[in-house]
Amino acid sequence: MKLHYLIFTLIVSTKLFSQNYIYTPTPIQNGNEEFGLKAATGNSRHVISFSLPENTVKWYYVYFASRNPEDVKNIEQAFNLVGKLSNYVDKFGIASDVMQQIGKPPSFNACDAIFLDSRKDVDVFETKGDYLGKKYMMVKEFSKTNSISGIVEVTDQERQTGWQFIGFRNPSAFYGVTVKVQVVAIVKTEEEKNGWTKTAKEEMYNGIKKILDNAPLNISQDFKEKITTCALENLTKKYTPQAINGLTSYELSDVMNKIAIGCITELKKKK
Repeated sequence: MKLHYLIFTLIVSTKLFSQNYIYTPTPIQNGNEEFGLKAATGNSRHVISFSLPENTVKWYYVYFASRNPEDVKNIEQAFNLVGKLSNYVDKFGIASDVMQQIGKPPSFNACDAIFLDSRKDVDVFETKGDYLGKKYMMVKEFSKTNSISGIVEVTDQERQTGWQFIGFRNPSAFYGVTVKVQVVAIVKTEEEKNGWTKTAKEEMYNGIKKILDNAPLNISQDFKEKITTCALENLTKKYTPQAINGLTSYELSDVMNKIAIGCITELKKKK
């Protein structure tokens, strides 16, 4: 069996999976909101709902409240959650002490943040159905009560996808407040070089080597490894995975034939 055909067979039959990631703080649509809450005897509750992006590994929300809307605007200018998280998140992951480093945002007046368990709890919370004997489920670990401001890190793996619901409640019976909320997800994305990730290249190398090892070729193991390395380097340097996927079978066969012959010729000259 010809060498270039072996490599061609690998290319068209192997999926390239990538698992070398970088981590990026990503602001959440519908998670950046400012709203007013009346005193507890009035319309004192509000729920924000948002969907987390794919590949979220953890997420954060921060809120602050004041009777004076201008205070909230000033705090927002001084406390940008995306910017702060960016200082402690890089391609190696998230700093273990990120919560301590970011600190608690300033605020002026109390507001409760209630992490609701599911969509069915939203109506009960907003309409104050709990005053009429109805119940809503809250996740205490990611909620804050009797606090003038707060930042929450949501690490539960079961809550890293889909829709999330956070209810805010003004506990004061006398004064209304303005509340500002920011929600930011840490999203992992594939790190690429010319479209190839480190893991994808490793899988391609192992795949080529495996086919060469199983083929009836009269060459040494050392020479097979050198061919594999050479073919991989040439392939990933000249072509992105997207470019390869765009080739016809004939074009791909021709590309791999040239790469294989070129590697063999180059390696024989070095002997």
